[in-house]
Amino acid sequence: MKKNNKHEDLGFKVPDGYFESNLARLSSITNDSNTSRDNPFTVPDGYFENLEQRLLDQTIDKPVVQMDSDKPAWITPLLAIAAIIVFAIAVNGFWNSNSFTMDDLDNEDLILYLAETDITQDEEALEILYLGADDFLEDESYNDINQDVLVDYLADEVDLNQMMEE
Repeated sequence: MKKNNKHEDLGFKVPDGYFESNLARLSSITNDSNTSRDNPFTVPDGYFENLEQRLLDQTIDKPVVQMDSDKPAWITPLLAIAAIIVFAIAVNGFWNSNSFTMDDLDNEDLILYLAETDITQDEEALEILYLGADDFLEDESYNDINQDVLVDYLADEVDLNQMMEE
């Protein structure tokens, strides 16, 4: 760029002496005698001396109107407690009615689920499958088996669909 002198011809030029004359022009505007140095606003004499008292005299304290209640004050908390109790009973009743156990499952439903599911990739499904094997796992000779190693072995070596057919 410097070899071709393209950096000198950018299309914008500042007139010679622009900044020096600009400073003189700005200082002449600010020092102009046409501007008034007097404050155009005036404050009456003694205005701030008793301002606070005058403001307090102008404010009027209105009495607060008390509304009479037709019901005793203890009714509202009692209704709130009753609503909480009804809500707790309703929620507890709904949750208990939807409880589901393994005993409620038919063997055919379980077999269909296991056949349609890739159980080798699902640790939770493996736990369901071996849920009845607690007696086997309580034997102390099998306590040394790492559960993650066992799951990996079963996933790699055992074809569960073939086991279901047998």
